[in-house]
Amino acid sequence: MGIFVLCTTLLGCVTSRVPLFTDGCNLRAETNLQLQDYVSHRYGSDHPVRAAVIPFDVPESFALPGNDSEYFGRTLARKLVMELHRSAVLPIVELFNRDRWPGKREEYFTGNYRAIEQARNAGYDLVVLGYMENIQNDNSFTILTKVIDTSNQVTIWSASTEAYSLDRSWRRSLAWFPLYDDQPNKFQFPEKIDTFAQCTVSGILTAEEVPK
Repeated sequence: MGIFVLCTTLLGCVTSRVPLFTDGCNLRAETNLQLQDYVSHRYGSDHPVRAAVIPFDVPESFALPGNDSEYFGRTLARKLVMELHRSAVLPIVELFNRDRWPGKREEYFTGNYRAIEQARNAGYDLVVLGYMENIQNDNSFTILTKVIDTSNQVTIWSASTEAYSLDRSWRRSLAWFPLYDDQPNKFQFPEKIDTFAQCTVSGILTAEEVPK
């Protein structure tokens, strides 16, 4: 939310919150086999497809106050689970119980074989993986996401989602106003997490094929 500043001779300056449309996302899909069609053709209506969302991989150097990268990776994955539940695109979506293992971050770009194997051995048909890139600025973060069939290792969907919020920049610029008591040091992570999950699931549900 942004700040609208109104100054008059008699009343002085007062501040009130109005939307400035400073939050949003940019999604770039690299693979889209159309999840809903893929699942219906491969498994049919009688098979309750189970999907495991593995806690996302986050840079070890990243940590929020009172948090750490491992916990934040689970937070991202849990929010995506909630959004997938809300979409009802898959019958069963669960947060996986393994956070990390040696080579997990590097594996995202070299096949994800360990993640696929663990999900398959646990009885899941699909596995959802996430990789958070190093943060380059205080306005956004970018997360790569994949949905993979555990039985044939086919990547059904993969994309890059940038979730951004310019609210911190607005609050930092307005912090010098005497009546402005917001905290410009906040990075708006809860809002960005929500934006990421909503934008990513919307992308997973889209019927648009990726040009080859």
